[in-house]
Amino acid sequence: TQPHPARPERTVVDVAGVRSRSVRGVGLVRCEAVDGALELAGSVPAGETGLLELDVSGFGAVREVVFDGLRGRWEASGEVLRIEGLEGDGHLRILR
Repeated sequence: TQPHPARPERTVVDVAGVRSRSVRGVGLVRCEAVDGALELAGSVPAGETGLLELDVSGFGAVREVVFDGLRGRWEASGEVLRIEGLEGDGHLRILR
């Protein structure tokens, strides 16, 4: 069976020096550090958009966010990574 996504209002990220500041509309099923990157898997209900706002102060400077299935746009500013306009179902990988 597939894991059920965590309800966005109950989702907390605290992995590899990354902590959630705000999670809206994204149901996460996995969040783990892999080879120096942070990988997240989840989904956004059809017709909706999601937001992840992450404190990356303990992770380091974000070089890129790679989307696979999930779609959206990202912006890193200082210690904050904002991933917004999220749609779809899949993975994203945060690289430093």
